[in-house]
Amino acid sequence: MLDEAIELYHQKLGAFEVTSDVSDNEILSVLIARDRIQAGLNDITQISDEQLFKIIELDTRLKQQAHKIKQLAKLAEWRTNLNVPVTSWWWFLQTPSHPLDNFDWLWNALTIASLTSSLSLVIDISTRFLSGGAGFLSSFAVISQSVLTLLTVGGVLTEAGRKGVEQTLSRFGIKTYLWQETKFGLSALLLLSLICLKASLPEIAKYFNDRGLERYRASEWDNAISDYERAISLDPDNADVHYNLGRLYEQVRDVNKAQTEYRLAIRGNIAIAYNDLARLYLRENKPGEAISLLFKARDLEPQLEQRTLSEDQQILMYEIRKNRGWARFQQKRYADAQAELEDAIAKNISLKDINYPTYASAYCLLAQVLEKTGNPKKALVQWDLCNRYGNPRQPEEDEWMGIAEEKLNKGNK
Repeated sequence: MLDEAIELYHQKLGAFEVTSDVSDNEILSVLIARDRIQAGLNDITQISDEQLFKIIELDTRLKQQAHKIKQLAKLAEWRTNLNVPVTSWWWFLQTPSHPLDNFDWLWNALTIASLTSSLSLVIDISTRFLSGGAGFLSSFAVISQSVLTLLTVGGVLTEAGRKGVEQTLSRFGIKTYLWQETKFGLSALLLLSLICLKASLPEIAKYFNDRGLERYRASEWDNAISDYERAISLDPDNADVHYNLGRLYEQVRDVNKAQTEYRLAIRGNIAIAYNDLARLYLRENKPGEAISLLFKARDLEPQLEQRTLSEDQQILMYEIRKNRGWARFQQKRYADAQAELEDAIAKNISLKDINYPTYASAYCLLAQVLEKTGNPKKALVQWDLCNRYGNPRQPEEDEWMGIAEEKLNKGNK
């Protein structure tokens, strides 16, 4: 009878050892097989040495499976239901300790810290994507990182999740004493991926900014505003995007929003943003606010003194000088205004060749300055240039062109 019990024990244990995906029934059959061995050990004097050595060998192998059994089986529930005596040690299997297990508390703490940081990053990144409006890229980014984070958190913090993760680790042959370190590694990998995603937000914002520029040039202004706002939600400190959005708001005549965006853009020390904000102040007859911005714009572009300038630099130099002349005119400093405007016209006459649409402003302003200084005939020449080259899409030039027509009609009579 004992030989049969030993053989059954051997078979059940052997099958259990080679199977990674075991069931409760298989574990229970191994433990019951060991019960039958114990029933045959009532009189140890009647047991041969060979049988004893075999039982000891099998028990050693059973103890080596302690972690797998403890992980998968409901030992406490079974002990209660079957009224198992405390002397039946195989029903009370304890996982053998490893020196590295002494540091499990540290790895657990680091895992919790990593997951907490990951959740904070997920909330931050998701908020940035969603605040710019829904879209395929935004939805994909939010859903993918949220699902990945929830899976990692569930696998570490919930009972069902821990069992699933530990079963997976067991299938991959990872030793049990390395499980806590592995869980920390997974949480750290998640945290690192989220950090990399957050670090890439400025590049993603640049993509939306570039697309916004394309849509702006195609006069798709609503779509351009949407792209710029999404870019700002991803990278709030991107001065270029704030400037582009300000320019678009100015295009659609929303001056208050344009000023707000230009103010945000000048934090990035963009010279043209200083200039354009100053121009909006001049439209409101606020020369004091404008002049300081114009000198700041000039200080940010020291290369404008060079002889060889790009088209953008020529335009900016013209705009700064023209707007300074405008500011001095509003301050009734007519001599300074005339010098600035004549300098703007003289140094940027080549702007006609690059089809810049607002170079007539200096003529319009100079005509007004000449009238104030008692030179009506010279003013008529400038009014003619103002009317000839003016752009009615520019609010101030459209107004000045109307004045120019009146002046020219009177002068021709």
